[in-house]
Amino acid sequence: MRKIAMLGAAAVLGLIGSANAVPILTVSMTAAPVNGTGADGLWNVNVFAVTSGGNSDATDGGLAGFQFDILSDGTGKVAPVAAGVGPLASKAKVTFGPAVAGKFATLTPSKTDGVPAQNPTAIPPYVSDGDLDAVGGSFSDQGFQDERVAFGTTPVLIATEQWQLVNPLVGDTLRLHVVGPSYYNNAASQSNFQVSYLPTQYNTGNITVTLVPEPGSLALLGLGGLAAIRRRRA
Repeated sequence: MRKIAMLGAAAVLGLIGSANAVPILTVSMTAAPVNGTGADGLWNVNVFAVTSGGNSDATDGGLAGFQFDILSDGTGKVAPVAAGVGPLASKAKVTFGPAVAGKFATLTPSKTDGVPAQNPTAIPPYVSDGDLDAVGGSFSDQGFQDERVAFGTTPVLIATEQWQLVNPLVGDTLRLHVVGPSYYNNAASQSNFQVSYLPTQYNTGNITVTLVPEPGSLALLGLGGLAAIRRRRA
């Protein structure tokens, strides 16, 4: 059998050399009020990705998966909304984008304090501050159903998490960390045709989004110096 499916966020293999250009993965994050005015403090936080891939031919080069952790910079100002009741109360409410849902194995992030032990190499590092973050959300290969996801120049929606400000008029900044991203490469037969990005081949640790304490406002886009767009009160 040519390919064996890998399941689970931890199934990221070592880098196998490619004769092609160095692949680059760019991740970004946006946010907007769930209910228009933002008066209830509910926000949708969206994770996007686009990759040049490391394609060995025209059929591969897309994302094989990564883990995404979203952490709050403040303490006690905002928290991920629970996915439900009972066992789901400890999970963050997340919806995976159409490009990912049904094609990849997915894991719902946990509502937990992001502590240094969970990612001691993050820059800036995780901080144990006693409030709730969303850690461990991921998607990973599930049978090579689509080897061109997010390949090209247009960012693709990976997932949307729902967060809520404790006080709708007191904002907070969220930070996105990407862990263990990998892409498809048909030349990498020794690693089940999946290759890990090197730390220098993807951006992480400098991606922020601010939940603006202004009803009806849009969020700041922290990636690449994109400017904030705000609706002014009448």
